[in-house]
Amino acid sequence: MTTIKYIAAARIPDRCRFAEFTLLESREIPRAVFDEKLDKVLVSSHLKNNTRLTITDDIGHIHYEADPAFIYLVVTAADYPQRTAFRLLADVRAQFDKSYSRQISHAKTSELSKTARPLFAEFADKYQDPAQFDKIANVEQQVDQVKGMMRDNIEAALKNTENLETLLDISDNMKNEASSFNRSTQDVKKRMQWKNLKMKILILLLLLLIVGVVAGSFIVRRKRQQEA
Repeated sequence: MTTIKYIAAARIPDRCRFAEFTLLESREIPRAVFDEKLDKVLVSSHLKNNTRLTITDDIGHIHYEADPAFIYLVVTAADYPQRTAFRLLADVRAQFDKSYSRQISHAKTSELSKTARPLFAEFADKYQDPAQFDKIANVEQQVDQVKGMMRDNIEAALKNTENLETLLDISDNMKNEASSFNRSTQDVKKRMQWKNLKMKILILLLLLLIVGVVAGSFIVRRKRQQEA
């Protein structure tokens, strides 16, 4: 059973369907019928008030997602999950914005249908079985969670590495400061030793001078006594 019957993209201001896709299995409904449904949506008053809406129709459920410029629409079976339909439309819209952003503003009616057909077919196949898609979505969610955990672990490791590098830098700075302090201490010690040495030499010279004066005075006095 075909659950996705028709996918289309259109401009709202000029009501131009620039890309549309009908599944082969749903050809029992003529393309003109789908085009007519899309045209009715484009002129509907609901479009101004609802950026997302599901419409119940005799051909199934019509889901659309729109903004002031563009509308993306999918026709599904009546029992197709609404949230999955809007997920499909979000993916189609994102891919069109990525791949056809330059063309969609001026493309003519059905101009992009051929080039976008592989894209539409891929999404139709991916979302054809809602239950299977939910399983895939759950796996993707788990993968995203694991990726998030790995990213957090890597960021934490990088942060720890940065902290380690900071500690190493601090350690290096402390070593440099210690070396500088040791050099300063050695310089001060040498200056003090030299100062003490100069003081000792000065005292020694002073003592020698005093001894010389005393000795000279004694010698002069003795000579005078001998002469007398």
